[in-house]
Amino acid sequence: MDETIRQRRDGCWEATLPSGRVWSCSSREDLETLLQAQQRSQEANRRFLEAWKRAVVLIGPEYFQVDCESVDDATDKWDLQPDVMALTERVRSPISPGEKTFIGACCSFYNPETGQILLGFAGDDRMNLGDIARTLDEERKAIVAELFLNDRGW
Repeated sequence: MDETIRQRRDGCWEATLPSGRVWSCSSREDLETLLQAQQRSQEANRRFLEAWKRAVVLIGPEYFQVDCESVDDATDKWDLQPDVMALTERVRSPISPGEKTFIGACCSFYNPETGQILLGFAGDDRMNLGDIARTLDEERKAIVAELFLNDRGW
């Protein structure tokens, strides 16, 4: 990190991000704290996207607006937005309560109100985290946990 931080003639510290954006602070420590927070945020976004891709594959890419060649090619969560109408039809179809819960839980990260409605189709419109955890298998539970830990808002 030191090679990206430099002190200007006026005594302020600055760093150039990979995007080309320049950040500056009067304190080197404050600038380092900001850079570390930026790195944590980027890592969380990466981890969220990887978990989201796994969710999309399990649910079915046909229920998402895939704005790239394939799910694997997505570089941002915006490339894989849920098709809410298609997912609503899916959870109204005869699928398992666990699958309905998984769809609703995942969609809650995209739109909390829609996710809650979809969770209602799983059997209870007041479903909470404990209910979700008890309903999902280990693979789906791990995906929802990863989304939960790395969510930075849609």
